[in-house]
Amino acid sequence: MASKDVFSLTCGPAAIAFDSGVILGVASDPSKNSVSVWVERDRADLSVCAGTLSCDEELHPISANDPKFASSFWHRVIGAQVRAISLLVRKPRTARLAELPNEVGLCFLLDSGARVIAAHGLHDDSDDFAIIQDDFVLERICAELNEVQIG
Repeated sequence: MASKDVFSLTCGPAAIAFDSGVILGVASDPSKNSVSVWVERDRADLSVCAGTLSCDEELHPISANDPKFASSFWHRVIGAQVRAISLLVRKPRTARLAELPNEVGLCFLLDSGARVIAAHGLHDDSDDFAIIQDDFVLERICAELNEVQIG
């Protein structure tokens, strides 16, 4: 992996901070073949879940503006406004997967027109979590995705 892709492609949860003060936590949940989302911190600056990312000593944060481990795409995302949010649902490939939600991506459409995806395996067809831009989604997976607007 190129050093500039470490922020995006390193497995592990991510925190997305908004100007309102809300911080969302996002990660993969292989048991649901989906991305999971939780409120890491609410507007009152209170952590709302006991197992917050900031308290996990095994995690080593990498910032989107890191000059070595994040590409210029991520540097430009900082401060952008979210215009719309959508959910990517993947068509199940097996009977076992048909019983699961298969919500494999949470997409944020930014004011620049760029899309940021909190993705469950969309970049490598695995159950690994990554924060990716649109063009990192494997082409063969795109045909299996249905996009649902949620915000």
